Amino acid sequence: MTRCAVPTLAHGSLPRDPDAPRVPARLNRVVPLPGLSAQPCVGAYAQVVRPGRVRVGDAAEPA
Repeated sequence: MTRCAVPTLAHGSLPRDPDAPRVPARLNRVVPLPGLSAQPCVGAYAQVVRPGRVRVGDAAEPA
């Protein structure tokens, strides 16, 4: 299965971390349907409602 490599790359002052996807896969598990075992789950959905820059400290709210 192919995964996006972006989370494993260096970002600004954060170093490269090839194990980065394993942490949420290990720590964030949900039962998707009754009768199934817990599965790794991580993600976010977003919709741009006003274009512009996002800066550290900007507020973000779930819709």
